[in-house]
Amino acid sequence: MEKEKIKIGFIGCGRAAQTVHLPYFAASEQCEVTTLVEKRTELASILAAQHGIPKVSGDYRVLCDDPEIEAVAMILREPLHGPVAVDLMQAGKHVFTEKPLSDRLSEARRMVAVARETNRLLMVGYMRRYDPGIEKARQLMAELRSSEELGQVTQVRIQTHGGGIGRHAYGVHEPVTTNEEKPPAPKGPADEIPEEIREQAWQTNFFDTHLCDMVLYLLDPVREVVFADMRVDPPSRLFIYDHGQYKTVHTGGHFGAGQRDESLTIYFERGRMTVWPSPNFLRDAHALVELIHTGKEDPVVVRPIVEGPWCFQAQAEDFLRCVRTGSRPRCTGEEALQDVELTHGILRRLSGLD
Repeated sequence: MEKEKIKIGFIGCGRAAQTVHLPYFAASEQCEVTTLVEKRTELASILAAQHGIPKVSGDYRVLCDDPEIEAVAMILREPLHGPVAVDLMQAGKHVFTEKPLSDRLSEARRMVAVARETNRLLMVGYMRRYDPGIEKARQLMAELRSSEELGQVTQVRIQTHGGGIGRHAYGVHEPVTTNEEKPPAPKGPADEIPEEIREQAWQTNFFDTHLCDMVLYLLDPVREVVFADMRVDPPSRLFIYDHGQYKTVHTGGHFGAGQRDESLTIYFERGRMTVWPSPNFLRDAHALVELIHTGKEDPVVVRPIVEGPWCFQAQAEDFLRCVRTGSRPRCTGEEALQDVELTHGILRRLSGLD
């Protein structure tokens, strides 16, 4: 039997929190957001009033101490994910955190271990797993592998090129701001990464991880990062992942402000499938999928039409459903740990540690 409406806490009032996370949790019929946590308490008070949230605090530990709160959604910078999530889970709270799980492999492993020890749900925000287009690609991959209609996978190519995200990406309204000083947070992966590639490494850890996760979601596990090269001026990245029977070639770079150019192409012996993810914050847009069958006299091109809720909304509702019912979400901490391990393998290659 399902529970009544659950009480949750929410941490973070940054741009992404305001525009794509907090609105859905605050409006959900499954939960009541009872406390909004943000060090900029004036900003938090404004947003709490907008969304009907009764309590505001500058310290997340109030959520740990509140016995009525069952779960917490935290939209923080990645270096803070581990310490905050561990405290929350040890206090008995289920946790939703933005991706990546952590920017440090040791912290990511600790988060997964604590989730297991406390029997708490740890869900990670790879929202593209909730995109109807990505789900269609996953369904097609299962069918193609079962039927062997296109033969075996021979190679995979992913690319993530682009720059900053413009105002249009977040919807019509700009986020609320105040004159309060934004809390500092360390930026960049672990200290073992050479200083000269820190910024590019952060791009990989923060942006490239979405396509890395698509590879892991649609295909076989990555056995090894066999090549990694990163240039700072001009910015470019080239990585190669070994899946055993085939490899993924991953390119990335920066070409200035504007939407990123992202795609994933899976090559078969007799065709290919390409997925173009929707821009991360383009509301109510879905990924595009194209399947080409070249094993017939005339190539067959299929571009399925997909429908469904926006991935951010579906993700928020699924977290709440899983808290209420004990179901398994589409991206658990264990699954997100694979993304961190892949990113860590890239950075170790770049640092000459492998």
